[in-house]
Amino acid sequence: MNVLERIRWEIGASISIARRYMRIYYIRPGTIMFGLMFPLFMFLSFAVGRRIPASMLISSLISITLLFSSSSVGPMILPMERRLKTIERLLVAPISFYSILLGVILCSMVYSISISIVPVFIGLLFLGVEVVD
Repeated sequence: MNVLERIRWEIGASISIARRYMRIYYIRPGTIMFGLMFPLFMFLSFAVGRRIPASMLISSLISITLLFSSSSVGPMILPMERRLKTIERLLVAPISFYSILLGVILCSMVYSISISIVPVFIGLLFLGVEVVD
């Protein structure tokens, strides 16, 4: 197996791991509620009592949502893998540790982007926020 085939193999393994974690993590009720309620509460905590334009609030909300939601996946998945005793299967699989790590990163990236899209649409549809250069 040459280098290019190995890289393709590792990326495919990372995508498979990310899909697996998405199926496990995204269907939990706590994850769904976090995804819906977190942007709302963050928006209200910054908007109430201040005269800040909606465009500034939405941009701040998106960055805060990306930061906190992307870091919420890893601390949930790895302890769950240890509890279910499936981390050993991943570690002895013919993939590198970096592929496992990339799978967790891809899963958290997709989750945080999907949560951050909600405030963007709310800002565009209801608050009159415009996307500019």
